[in-house]
Amino acid sequence: MRIQMAEQGLPEATLYTLAMAAADQGEQQLAMMYMAEFQRLMMVKMGIIPDMTPGGGKSGQGQGTPPKSPGQRPEVMPNAMTGAPPEPETSNNGPSRVAPGTPRPGAQGQNA
Repeated sequence: MRIQMAEQGLPEATLYTLAMAAADQGEQQLAMMYMAEFQRLMMVKMGIIPDMTPGGGKSGQGQGTPPKSPGQRPEVMPNAMTGAPPEPETSNNGPSRVAPGTPRPGAQGQNA
């Protein structure tokens, strides 16, 4: 009984079982069709090819996996990679924030 449940539990198992049964009965054309669909489904699940089935990736016997996006997520990319303008430099808090002519406490030759 568990073997029967395993054969029907996943779409891949069902397709493979049907392909083998058709081949055992001498139905080579039918066996090849089931095996081709089994291979297509496995390639979709491994992310080799995108799922092109109508209905948003859900086949008649189960759900397909969503296609994986290549590369990094945009949230973690530097701005230059996403086409956004560069961020202004913020690491230098020195002279750009001090008005010209302002005395610098602790500078040589100046009294604070």
